[in-house]
Amino acid sequence: MIFYADTEKESGNACPESTPWPCRTASFCLSFDFICDGEQDCPDGYDEDQEMCTASMQTPIMRENHHKRRPAKDYLVGFIQRYKDWLIPDFLGNGTPEELATKLVESPTIEDYSATAKLDKKQYGRFYQLMTGVAEGKQMQLLMLGMPLGAWAELYFLFNRIASSGFLHEESHE
Repeated sequence: MIFYADTEKESGNACPESTPWPCRTASFCLSFDFICDGEQDCPDGYDEDQEMCTASMQTPIMRENHHKRRPAKDYLVGFIQRYKDWLIPDFLGNGTPEELATKLVESPTIEDYSATAKLDKKQYGRFYQLMTGVAEGKQMQLLMLGMPLGAWAELYFLFNRIASSGFLHEESHE
């Protein structure tokens, strides 16, 4: 019997990196941006399935003349609870997963979150690195920041929605 290591990158499904989320329909993949966005994009509608889509309880964040959806607070609580040893206090500051998730959902910008969560300069810097890493899709950067293996897909799904809602606004000055 001969064993060998497959050196090709495994994604856990047959979808390409640019559209990593598999529909139930064979060979049909979506970008995370199309999951739980209120429109059926999978041929079978799986991307909007009520039992699967915890983001159906999302909170719209009103900014100027448009709104972007943030992930449901309950889903954030679960994620923060699972990865609290990595996220609390180094990135999100001190508090319970419930308190921090509430602040993430309710704060319109990273500066507002930083003030509400009372982040020090070091925590703010790490949190900013985490948020920009997610917004730019830099999984390796986050692994270098200590992100646990297996957390990327969920982290990206949740925190990219926060980042793209205006949380990381371009007119940010430090």
